[in-house]
Amino acid sequence: MESPAPDSTQVKPLERLEVVAPALPAAGNPFWISVLLLVIFSFLIAVEFVSTYGFNRVSKIQSRTREEYLATLQMRHTHSRGRTQVLIAGNSLLLASVDMSLLKETMPADYEIKRFAVEQTTYYDWLFGLRRIFYEGARPDVLVLSLSARQMAMSEVLGEYFAHNLMSVRDLPTVAADLDLDRTTTSNLLFGHVSAFYSGRADIRKWLLAKIFPGVHALTDLMTQTPPPQLGETEFRALPQRLAALKRIAAEYDVRLVFLAPPLIREAYMDVLTAAGAAAGVSMIVALPPEALERQDFGPDGFHMSDTGAARHTRALAPMLQHTIEKLYDSGAALAAN
Repeated sequence: MESPAPDSTQVKPLERLEVVAPALPAAGNPFWISVLLLVIFSFLIAVEFVSTYGFNRVSKIQSRTREEYLATLQMRHTHSRGRTQVLIAGNSLLLASVDMSLLKETMPADYEIKRFAVEQTTYYDWLFGLRRIFYEGARPDVLVLSLSARQMAMSEVLGEYFAHNLMSVRDLPTVAADLDLDRTTTSNLLFGHVSAFYSGRADIRKWLLAKIFPGVHALTDLMTQTPPPQLGETEFRALPQRLAALKRIAAEYDVRLVFLAPPLIREAYMDVLTAAGAAAGVSMIVALPPEALERQDFGPDGFHMSDTGAARHTRALAPMLQHTIEKLYDSGAALAAN
């Protein structure tokens, strides 16, 4: 039996359903602007925290540099009380050529020796680096600075890493003037000084690459080997003035300066260094001249010393360093008596 057809007059028309979307704030709403700024600020704080504390813990190089820097700031004049505090500063050449444990064992017990080494640094890095550690209270009795003649003649700094780890912000105008920096580079140094992430981003990237692809640094070194920049007579002629400037900075804080020529088998320019030291009145130590070195004293790159070479150099350095320091104080006593 068929169902009766619905009466069209009795069918109610379907009502149109309307979905009301929730009202969204306008694009310029202060609430959303505040949320966005808060998210950005929180992200930057997190990145900075990880860069400052996390990278210092996981990177052996950064951890060592930080520990040596903090130990340097604790040094105070003690020579008058029968104990001489000696700070040895430099770059990777110092790290490779001086065995600190052996040096401490070889030197007399009344010598307290500490090291502050920052890799890839040159003259201007240390000119302003020494100013910073002295500003912040470091007062060793003797400062031993070790750089090659080429590194002393170079006119550059280690970018934002230098700004964060070695530069005081008060010296930024002087850095910009001495190196003739443009505004962009000067701004980068300022940002590098205040931000651990900005200053160390290249090192963080290298560390991550080394963890993901072991051996990548050895590969890139082979791919990017370039000859060192050629330096002429003009650059080397500035060495006496540069050594004199370092001596003046140290003398302002009653610190005696000794210059240690790193052992190099090629392009050592020892005659240039020793002549510059004599002209500037800076005590110079050449523990192992080039003619006393052999190829087996160095590692594969022929530039940084091997462990056996470092031990040999350190044994030669210890008595010369002690004699030089004693001579400095004897000379000072004689001048005071006159």
